[in-house]
This record gives sequence, structure tokens and C-alpha cells, in this order.
Amino acid sequence: MCGIAGIWDPSRPDNILPVLERVIQTLAHRGPDDTGIWLDSKSGLALGHRRLSIIDLSHLGHQPMTVVGGKSWITFNGEIYNHMELRRSLESEGTSFRSSSDTEVILRLYERYGIRFIDFLRGMFAFALWDREQRHLILARDRLGKKPLYYCCTGGALYFGSEIKAVVGALPGPPSIDDGALDEYLSFGFIGEDRTIYRGIRQIRPGMMLVATGPSEMRLMSYWQPRW
Repeated sequence: MCGIAGIWDPSRPDNILPVLERVIQTLAHRGPDDTGIWLDSKSGLALGHRRLSIIDLSHLGHQPMTVVGGKSWITFNGEIYNHMELRRSLESEGTSFRSSSDTEVILRLYERYGIRFIDFLRGMFAFALWDREQRHLILARDRLGKKPLYYCCTGGALYFGSEIKAVVGALPGPPSIDDGALDEYLSFGFIGEDRTIYRGIRQIRPGMMLVATGPSEMRLMSYWQPRW
């Protein structure tokens, strides 16, 4: 288990880091082994990570991670079960790796296949991938939703994290309770669809990915449906 968080706020790029540093500490229990933050000051986007080292225990597994050229960056929580198979396939096509991390495999797949990369992944995951050239952010969650991922778009900024409290901690003000969600929880013991107990804070649903070309410009896409 790892913890991820991030902020995309072009209006205050100089103020993002202190906020994210504070937020990422609230996820320390998810990743006691390492911590990292990366900022794209030109775009006003920052990615944060708390690491629990499972695959590639060396410093080469540090996140947020990029590969040679820095075209794309990722903060990733989970495990890709078929990462060795994918690695061998990419190596046969001429791709070289600097680590044995499954995180790097995701980045290399994205370089090779673009948005279709997610179709190759088998495992449990939640991640944020930032493409500096295309200037878009991808938030994605595994097919059955084993790994959590929450987000909120407000005031021209986008906030996201592995836990609701990470999103709440990054917001400029306290969120209000969603009365309808509260009623649903007290009636049925759960909140349906992508809503949470807070108004405006939502979760990426299982088998879905969010592609944002700006903090307020995004679309949700389903990349998988069960076969009944």
C-alpha cells in the first residue's frame, strides 16, 4: 500500500508545495519507507507520494517517477501483476529500463501506446500520470476498485488523493456535508455511484479513468466493463 496526492492549480504555483507537503504527511501510514514531491511550476501541477517498498526496494523505485527525457511523470499506488511479462515485451521492441519497478513499466507503456496503455495493465492500482508535452493529467483506478482514488474540482483547481482526508486537507476551505449522501449512508450503509459524504468530493469509479486537459476541463472514460 502506498499513498498518492496531487494539486493542479495554475493560479498559485508558488503556494502548491507547502500545501502538498502537509497533505502528503497525512498519508504517512500508507507509505513509511519513502516520500517524494515533484512540481511542474510552469503548469502549476504537483504530484506527491508516500512509498511502501514492495517491488525494487532501491532508490530507483522512488516516486514521483519519470524516465529519460522527463516527458511524463507518475505517482502510483498498487501492484501490476503482469509487469514482468510487459517488461519483456517492451524490451523485445527495444525499450530499456533503469529499474526493476512496475511503476516504470507503466510509464514505458504510456510512451509506447499512449492512452491505450491502461488496457495492458493487470493488477490493483490507482495512479496519476502527467504528460508534460500533451499537458494532460490521467487519473485512473483498477477494474474492481481495490485501490481508492478521490478528487475534487473547485475554484479553478483540481485536488486528488488516495484518501478523502488528503483532498480535504488540500482544499482552501472546509467542504460541506452532502445531505443526500448522508441520508443514503444512514439508510443503506453505503453511498452509491461516485459520491462521497462531502459535497464536491468524488471518487474515480472502478474501471474508469479521468483525463484532464485543465483543472476544470476533464472527461471521465470507462476503459473496462465486466462480461456477463
